[in-house]
Amino acid sequence: MSLTVERLPSFEAAHTVWNRLLVADGHATFFSTPTWLQTWWDHHRSGRELLLLVVREGAEPVGFAPLMTEPVTGGRAVLFLGSGLSDYADVLVDESRAGRRDTVYALLDYLGTQFRGALFDFQQIPSHSPTLGFMQEWLRERSLAGVTAVQDVCPVIRLPETPEEYHKELRKSFLADIRRGERRLRERGEVVITDHITPADGDWTGLRDQMSELQSQRMRTKGEIPMWQGPLGAFVKDVLAATDATGQLRLTGVYLDGKLIAYELCFLHKTTIFAWSRAFDEEHRNTGPGKIALLHLLETGIGQGYRLFDLLRGEEPYKELWTNGQIQNMRLTFVVRPSLGALVAYKYRTSWKEQLRKLAVLRRLNRLVKSLRGG
Repeated sequence: MSLTVERLPSFEAAHTVWNRLLVADGHATFFSTPTWLQTWWDHHRSGRELLLLVVREGAEPVGFAPLMTEPVTGGRAVLFLGSGLSDYADVLVDESRAGRRDTVYALLDYLGTQFRGALFDFQQIPSHSPTLGFMQEWLRERSLAGVTAVQDVCPVIRLPETPEEYHKELRKSFLADIRRGERRLRERGEVVITDHITPADGDWTGLRDQMSELQSQRMRTKGEIPMWQGPLGAFVKDVLAATDATGQLRLTGVYLDGKLIAYELCFLHKTTIFAWSRAFDEEHRNTGPGKIALLHLLETGIGQGYRLFDLLRGEEPYKELWTNGQIQNMRLTFVVRPSLGALVAYKYRTSWKEQLRKLAVLRRLNRLVKSLRGG
């Protein structure tokens, strides 16, 4: 099999190939879609260079890699497009036309030739994807070293055929608590649970601000800066509009007397619901409006034929009450023909950064101990 790799100049040039391979690849997630990644690029492109690669067998496209480069000390790094904000990343392959191993090898051969001395930092590859294993195999065959590490864990709910079956998987006391909370909430006023909220005029600013306020309540109680303020808020507004237009958005809301008091913001891809953001009004915490929204979303999703509900990165304790599985995300970092800058960046990302973080923690602890001792 003879495969060639071509660099495409723009999102527009990649559109047809990209969407075709999204449909063909059974491992693809929402975070590899042009809807997500083009919106991400519009807000985070500064200092970065787009690197969209299509793999062909003859004239036929069989693989696609949405990548980018960004500056690092003394050189550049090659990463998946959207790194940092995307919960998953992977190469897209039509395995009915070409093997994933051959496609991954062709991409890495091209990158190793075209980006000599660069740092390769491939993040958030789901462990169930064969891509990671083929990348590691490619490195071994060339006697190249790389660092592979677990980067994040994504708790998931493998959905059964009916809501009743899922109810049986939950602790009886937990389900009963949600039902009681909903009854208490209805005693406070008119409760409306909306499957999907969308602004009538198409302007997401107001609705985004309502959700941002709910987020801010929770983050202020933790002493954290609200995540939707500033540049990220502009990105959220645009990604809401883009995904709503393509039918990839599910925004479930709980209203009390016309006021939004809880929401679940999710993205849809094939038979998976990706739960990206959630929040509730702290004033009504004792009724569990967030739990009410999530249970409603799960019941509706099961009825619509979805088979996986992904709570994405983070092992927050509340997720354990809902989930029945998890996905590990892996990070693979390596250099092919190292320059001094690439070696420094490689060591920083694979070991020095963590060592420096630990050293900073130790210094803070030392200062605290000295202050407690009076000097």
